[in-house]
Amino acid sequence: MVGHRPSRSTNRRWLITTLTDVSEVLIIEDDPAIRSALIRALGDRGHVVTSAADALTGLRSAVEDRPGLVVLDLGLPDLDGHEL
Repeated sequence: MVGHRPSRSTNRRWLITTLTDVSEVLIIEDDPAIRSALIRALGDRGHVVTSAADALTGLRSAVEDRPGLVVLDLGLPDLDGHEL
């Protein structure tokens, strides 16, 4: 159907299904509470999680470690997530 958007539950299922194929996740998030919650949630689901508190450290980690997925905060203090 043209113009049909999947429901939120459909999007969520797609995300969860896709994440099962990803073993290594990099989280770039400056808020310690959010970063910790994401690390815990993804780690509990069997993912190997690394994290960075700023854009430049995250960029370095992404280039060196080549994770399967990067969770990126768009409002980082040192570099806007869109620029990264």
